[in-house]
Amino acid sequence: MSTKLTKQELFKLKVKAFLHDPPEKPLILGLGDGHEASSLKYIKASLGEDESFDKNKWKFADHVASAADRTSFPMDISKFQVNFRKNPIITHPTAGTNYKLGDFSQIDAKEIQESVLKACNEIREKSDGDYEKMYLYLWKYFPEIITKHEPKNSKIGLLWKYLPADTRIPDHSVLDHSKMVSTYLHVV
Repeated sequence: MSTKLTKQELFKLKVKAFLHDPPEKPLILGLGDGHEASSLKYIKASLGEDESFDKNKWKFADHVASAADRTSFPMDISKFQVNFRKNPIITHPTAGTNYKLGDFSQIDAKEIQESVLKACNEIREKSDGDYEKMYLYLWKYFPEIITKHEPKNSKIGLLWKYLPADTRIPDHSVLDHSKMVSTYLHVV
């Protein structure tokens, strides 16, 4: 980053970078307005209505994190499309064991997004305008806070920590990827 940011400006940017991919991304791919629309909604809920989604601020960090947490993949990836809602699988990152999770096709995407939005609002209130505190809440407690706001019949629960960032290579979570992107802002 070429310009010197204050500590609060840096953590505000880290919050945006952390939320650049919504935690429910594998469940909403191909549905509705897309995952970036969800991300913008969460950024606005967390930071305020005037916030924008300028991915150029964290684009390089996103590329570095993607390279670090994903194995090499062929250039023509169109053959490798995966519908995670119908065939959800996560893979243990070191053992390579696949875990089939059942069918998520009946999950209401809007209901899930409402849970995430409520979690963002709760974190905003708890942070009381301190972006460093907000970032740390996201980093450490986001899945637990989302789970608290889920409807009683939700099928996600503890799986928020494991929903994959890339459904074709489901060996790292969206939240782990978000942590990497927001961390790399320090070094880029």
